[in-house]
Amino acid sequence: MSESNDPKQDFLERLQQSLDSGNFIRLSLGKPAKGSRSKKCVISLVKIRERVHGQFVFTNTANVITKNHDIQAVSGQVSTLLGTDFLSASLFTTGHDLQYILNKKGKARLVKSKPTQKQKSSQGHDRKKSYFVDEKSGWLHPLGVATGEGVVKPSMYSKFRQIAKFIEIIDSTLKGAGLEEDRPVCVTDIGSGKGYLTFALYAYLAERFSVQPQVTGIDRKPDMIKLCNDVASRAGFGGLKFECGELGEHSAGQQQGSDIDILIALHACNTATDEAIYQGITSKAKLIVCAPCCQHEIAPQLEVQGSALAPLAQHGLFRQRQADLVTDIARTLLLESAGYSVKVIEFISSEHTSKNVMIVGTRSKKVQRKEAKEAMAQYLGLKQAFGFKTHKLETLLGQGH
Repeated sequence: MSESNDPKQDFLERLQQSLDSGNFIRLSLGKPAKGSRSKKCVISLVKIRERVHGQFVFTNTANVITKNHDIQAVSGQVSTLLGTDFLSASLFTTGHDLQYILNKKGKARLVKSKPTQKQKSSQGHDRKKSYFVDEKSGWLHPLGVATGEGVVKPSMYSKFRQIAKFIEIIDSTLKGAGLEEDRPVCVTDIGSGKGYLTFALYAYLAERFSVQPQVTGIDRKPDMIKLCNDVASRAGFGGLKFECGELGEHSAGQQQGSDIDILIALHACNTATDEAIYQGITSKAKLIVCAPCCQHEIAPQLEVQGSALAPLAQHGLFRQRQADLVTDIARTLLLESAGYSVKVIEFISSEHTSKNVMIVGTRSKKVQRKEAKEAMAQYLGLKQAFGFKTHKLETLLGQGH
């Protein structure tokens, strides 16, 4: 293999490529430098609580030390160790082996050879789970989630878990949504982004129902729209399309007041979540699924009534968190007042993000006027208790107090 001006950088780049592509097997660091406390270090991938980590096992004179690092930090940790604690490294992948060797004069070189091992071993700790999303689904590869061989990339495992969790939630809520088996399920996904969840939902609905679903992803970025439409075409998803637009712009055949079976709005910022919920209500969506983000409207209005509760808004951090909570509680009550039964679900573990609340509203077959009135009364009580005067969803629904 030809030498490079910077063999160490080349080695680290190839290491990162193997981690991203999913063909990494293990990495061994050896030839301890003068003063190093470790004789060698072996790095492998393990799953801990369903997240992929790089496990560094250091062998010292007296003991063995194990340290786990997030998959994204593996290359950086190796960069720190290589050339300081260790003078050689052997990278094993399913495609080839690669050695980094630093001689006594400080000159480095790379040596590439045939793979010692062509099959990856199990990533330990966690037992393999069955998911609603097949990791070999063809659309996962062009979206960068899986390799061409249908293996989820270690760096994308958290995203794959999120996709699978989303479909699991949809599966558990569809039973009460009253969707008809003999007509296409109509879905609008507002702020679809790169389309991970949109593709997963289409594939799930296409398999669950006998009639091809009609799913539309809406996003403001033309490059994302083009990418997703290309992938949908290659995947043969005839009922899936992506359109460039803003929240509130309705695609053809889905004008305000027409039927939409499912409306999705994940991580719409601030009052955009309220606009999405409103669109779902006015479009008579049977299922509204949203994951709110960046709740800023109520925070400056917050005035907690009563001296016992005043500390809730005394400090800026507590004030914002309280405002986030009050904003989302208000949304659930307004949804209920509009004839929806509501569930609040933890979308993804709070260790990944604090913005992990998912609000799922299912339109009741029969609107219970008494329950709707009770929900509105609770909402008005919430307004009085926390002193806010305006809420975007209330304004949109025309239910001002």
